[in-house]
Amino acid sequence: MYSPREKIFWFAAISRCTVLFISSISNSLLEDHKAEGVFISSIPCDRNLNKLPKNRCDSRHSPIDYFIHVLFGGLVRWDAHYFLHIAKNDYSQEKMLAFFPFYPLIVRSLASVLNFVFSNFVTYESLLILTSVVINFVLFIKSAQVLYELSCAVLKNTEISYKAAILYCINPASIFFTAPYSETCYAFLTFSAMLYCVENKLTISSVVNGLSSMTRSNGILNVGFVLHRLLYNFITHYSSNNTSFIISTTITINSTLTCLGSLIVSILPFCAFQLFSYVKFCHESLYKNERPWCNKTIPLAYSYVQEHYWNVGFLRYYQIKQIPNFMLAFPLVFIIIRNSITELRKSRFYSERIKSLFMTTNEQHIVFKVHALCLTVFCLLCIHVQVTTRMLCSSSPVLYWYVAQYFSSYDDKKVNHDTKLKEKLSNKGTLKPNIFLPKNEFTQVDSKSNMESRFRVFLFEKVEGNKKTVCSLLKIYFLSYFIIGTVMFSNFYPFT
Repeated sequence: MYSPREKIFWFAAISRCTVLFISSISNSLLEDHKAEGVFISSIPCDRNLNKLPKNRCDSRHSPIDYFIHVLFGGLVRWDAHYFLHIAKNDYSQEKMLAFFPFYPLIVRSLASVLNFVFSNFVTYESLLILTSVVINFVLFIKSAQVLYELSCAVLKNTEISYKAAILYCINPASIFFTAPYSETCYAFLTFSAMLYCVENKLTISSVVNGLSSMTRSNGILNVGFVLHRLLYNFITHYSSNNTSFIISTTITINSTLTCLGSLIVSILPFCAFQLFSYVKFCHESLYKNERPWCNKTIPLAYSYVQEHYWNVGFLRYYQIKQIPNFMLAFPLVFIIIRNSITELRKSRFYSERIKSLFMTTNEQHIVFKVHALCLTVFCLLCIHVQVTTRMLCSSSPVLYWYVAQYFSSYDDKKVNHDTKLKEKLSNKGTLKPNIFLPKNEFTQVDSKSNMESRFRVFLFEKVEGNKKTVCSLLKIYFLSYFIIGTVMFSNFYPFT
């Protein structure tokens, strides 16, 4: 019988292999959609892309190259071309500044090492594709396990934590967690930073937050979790200790400096990338005249590029022709907004005792739900709405918590805690949860037959009772996006 952590490991690996299989088959059997105005990098050698020059697939490509392109060619679609182009050629165009450098840098570094060893057997371009997928494969498994640990620490409910991690493995944006996109890297860094924050390891949490802000722009928002934790520590200290004026002043100064330090460490990589952008594209007077953002008091390339090249801005996507994209994002938006409002109304956060947000770790899940709700509203108002699904699936554990509750055997009024897990969690949140249940308690999270199998999970079982309809709809949502989304993406259909 597998432990929850082992089961998550195997199911995460199986889910990625399934995505690869569906992508490869659909890319081989189906004709690609001829998308207009799409950037195509010089990386892929894909015979399905008839508009590419034939010399892309010349005799220099070995059987290994052919195998890589057959297996992974369907993953090199849409924004994947930008990430691979940046990994190979750096930021050659201004519009590429919308894509942050940490993930392409990892891909380039590993591909360069492999190219040094295997350059006689496989092309550098093929190695870029291979390494990008392998990195995402490994980080996805790690991110699923970190999500489980984070959920255990916050929810203190092993069943919901396990089922949330399983749901993450088949999330509606699964194809983007396998293709050469930064979603998997960002999810791993974000969940890790959140876990360190819950464990009160604020220095390392700030460092990881900095890496996440170098992976995706919304990583800057993750500093809010560190600031919340610092404020929680500050308030709980003053409410539980009668200290002298000197000691209180010292603690206040220390908390302020720690807060500033965490803020600087978290946003410094983002600022460094903006400085890199300025040096690269604004160092000559000719460029300054052509690029208005270079002459701004604060020359922020990212906001200009998003607005000028990608038409990102407040309510800019509210057009009749974008209705299909709003429909694509609707299920996830509905789940988060409906459940967040319901949860916040029931919690003490909604009552007069707002201090409950800071005074007890039993309410620490609230800050995650507020973050998810705010991020959802921002996505609806300010970005390409079809990006909402993959952004929220990689930025917050809340979607998986909400959906896992519907599949849980526990109700909201009777939350069953694992005894040892509860003992490992102090009110200060400084201890790591005991995520390793005794073997005779594995069936608390799923059925015995499921825990004895690497691929069987609760999603493939019939749900009875008053949750039957809701659970069936949620299954359809997750599995249909998992399968159909992979097929559409792999053949250049608009699933972005």
